Amino acid sequence: MEKRFPALRTIASILKVFAWISAIGSVIGFFITVSGGSRLSPGFGIFGGLLFLLYGGLMMLIFYAWSEGILVILAIEENTRKHTEKP
Repeated sequence: MEKRFPALRTIASILKVFAWISAIGSVIGFFITVSGGSRLSPGFGIFGGLLFLLYGGLMMLIFYAWSEGILVILAIEENTRKHTEKP
């Protein structure tokens, strides 16, 4: 049986990729900010790095939740269609 709504499945996959990119980017941003933050102002390195991790983690959760939400809705649609079709 052919899967319906291929565009939504593609969007869900892209959102998962964005989630991992934001997670990896926040870790890289953390290290860059911690190592170079002392040039900006004293104490900014650790604080700025933690802000990078917090923001990146939040964005990862948001992107991943959107992706999983789309997949849950598609699974509900498939199960509903499967149980309402007459054999």
